[in-house]
Amino acid sequence: MKAAWIALAMMIACGALAESQPPAPTPTKVDQPPKQQPKSKCPKSDEPSHPPDQHPPSTVFTASPSIYVEAPCQKNDTEKTSAPEWWAISINGCLLIVTFFQLLTFRRQAGIMEAQTRISVDQKNITVDLQRPYVYGRVTKPGLKPIDTPIGPDLMRSMLELCIDNIGTTPASLTRLQWEISTAPRGGIAPAIDLTILGGRELPVGTVAIKGEPFFETEKLALRFIEEKNDIIELKRTVWVVGFVRYVHIFGHHRISGFAHALDLIHERFVRRGGEKYNYARDEDPSQIPPGISV
Repeated sequence: MKAAWIALAMMIACGALAESQPPAPTPTKVDQPPKQQPKSKCPKSDEPSHPPDQHPPSTVFTASPSIYVEAPCQKNDTEKTSAPEWWAISINGCLLIVTFFQLLTFRRQAGIMEAQTRISVDQKNITVDLQRPYVYGRVTKPGLKPIDTPIGPDLMRSMLELCIDNIGTTPASLTRLQWEISTAPRGGIAPAIDLTILGGRELPVGTVAIKGEPFFETEKLALRFIEEKNDIIELKRTVWVVGFVRYVHIFGHHRISGFAHALDLIHERFVRRGGEKYNYARDEDPSQIPPGISV
């Protein structure tokens, strides 16, 4: 009985409330399920809530007074945030920044290592250059001297001496030596030696040139320049010594040094003449050296 009175009071209260509200929207059909509405923003904790036995102002009634459908509360989807998605974006961004700084660090370290490698190579080359031998050929005794005789000017012939100097700090093992004495018209030059054809005269093992102890070779000129004597005395022709020496130093490198000297008859000496085709000093590939001449 008490429950009936409560139900009647609720019906009366709902009817009075419905009369005080504006016209309700078109009632929904009972036999069709309501369409799914997106989740909406729920009322805050400080907003008054409606008990089950009371209908809020937005309540929509069906044809029967005792049946109603409550409109869901609205919620703005734009205010909805997904924590996992934002955390993933933040982590990815941090990883990109860390990777970028790591690449910069690696690049800087690679540049430092490259510079250290260049310095190491330069120091090694400097060490090799300081310790390797420097070998050059020169004529120390000309073997020719103008003299006056009762029958006229003449040439006194003696021994021409070729010296292979080593001004470096380590010994040089001489392997091949080739040099030629010839004449050329005044203002001209003797022909150069073709290194791709002529390998040079082989020297015995143990032929060395040490700093302060050069290697010497000599050539007798007693029977040389008989027909060219007058042209040499009158300075119409010049005597030349052109040659090269091949050697190996302690680092195992094969090198060749070329030389060309012309006779200064007035001062009784040979002086260095010719360009890079005659005077040179460079490394050689052993496989490119022509066969030598055994004497």
